[in-house]
Amino acid sequence: EPGEHVCEWIGIECVFIDTIAGLETEENNLDGTLPTALLHLSNIRELEFASEEGLKGIIPTQIGLMTSLTELKLSEVSFTGTIPTELGLLNRMDALEFNDNGFNGTIPTEIFNIPNIRFFKVSNNDLTGSIPTEIGNALRLVSLEVGGNQLTGTVPSQLGLLSNLEVIDVSLNNFTEKIFPQDLVLPGRLEFINAYRSNAFTVLPTSICNETLPNPGLRTVAIDCGATATLDCDCCTREFNDEDALVHLFCGELIDT
Repeated sequence: EPGEHVCEWIGIECVFIDTIAGLETEENNLDGTLPTALLHLSNIRELEFASEEGLKGIIPTQIGLMTSLTELKLSEVSFTGTIPTELGLLNRMDALEFNDNGFNGTIPTEIFNIPNIRFFKVSNNDLTGSIPTEIGNALRLVSLEVGGNQLTGTVPSQLGLLSNLEVIDVSLNNFTEKIFPQDLVLPGRLEFINAYRSNAFTVLPTSICNETLPNPGLRTVAIDCGATATLDCDCCTREFNDEDALVHLFCGELIDT
């Protein structure tokens, strides 16, 4: 409306009357690239574009100037190029979600040096390389979702350092070795592992059967049920009504965790 203050626009969140702190848009048929002027909003904390397939191009390196950002969610958009290493400058970042784009290249190691990062979701892109060992620095990480890419190698043993981790999704990748090292000590709060169609020999770490971990019976693993994991896991069952089992196997992709 004419004369309407920007803080009254749909999708805009303000603090202190006229300071923009959040921008959220979904299915608004946006077209073009991410304006660099937007990246100079130094007080913005949350930036989200969802289901905006007309929004394309790359994420500018100036994203590193948005030091107040706590959430950056760009899902079901058409961004391409690499994930900028400058994201590692955003020390307040809590959630990075880049699902369903066209990002390529490797996962920047700098991201796992962000002290407050809890959610890292980059499913369904064209990322290559391996999961960086620097993931062991992200001690607050709760969810690691990298399914639907072209990742190789194994899940690094440093994952065992992440005591807050609850969700791992490594499905639909090109792992060329055993996904999980046998000496990997799984985090105590871990509830979901999705290793469906990860193109590798799926053998679960022996620590999956640790009865001393919290929430026994609430752990679910999605795998290809022909894999040896169904035989080598003594505490696993396919029967979800088996209350005595520590781990429930799901014979397919764990869609929603």
